Amino acid sequence: MEIITGGVPAATGLEAASTAAGIKYQDRTDMALEYSQAPCVAAGTFTTNVVKAQPAKWDRKVIESGVPAPAVIVNSGIAHACPGKEGFRFYKEKPAAAAE
Repeated sequence: MEIITGGVPAATGLEAASTAAGIKYQDRTDMALEYSQAPCVAAGTFTTNVVKAQPAKWDRKVIESGVPAPAVIVNSGIAHACPGKEGFRFYKEKPAAAAE
């Protein structure tokens, strides 16, 4: 295995961008988009806890579907654990918006 230094975009075929989205604090880089130019498969490790946050349920469903996932959105500073109906709608809309 070859270890590549320089972060996500240093690997051939991968691109990444980040921003300060103001999720919890102002002027702190807290959101990133990582994109693969080639088709790829997603993998994940999930909690065995009985209580699971909505994003974990959504991500697990996507990964188990086997649908290619060329991009991932990562955020820091908020777990989105109990978002309610509006929050769940957000999880459906965010991937579509990223795909555009």
